[in-house]
Amino acid sequence: MIEHYPKSTATRDALAVMVEGYLGLDMRGRAQSVLKTLIANDPDNAQLDGNTFEPKHVKVNPPLTANG
Repeated sequence: MIEHYPKSTATRDALAVMVEGYLGLDMRGRAQSVLKTLIANDPDNAQLDGNTFEPKHVKVNPPLTANG
């Protein structure tokens, strides 16, 4: 997505959806990888609090951060 549509706002939203989807599937490693891409490309995303991702639809404990 980022490669073909780098300036699209939908790309940033899609990255946040991917992070949350991976969290819902209990795939924290994949979620963290996509989270790093989200932070690098959209650090002001509404679902970010610094390096911490704030999911809308799944409960995550401990919170997912770019560092682990």
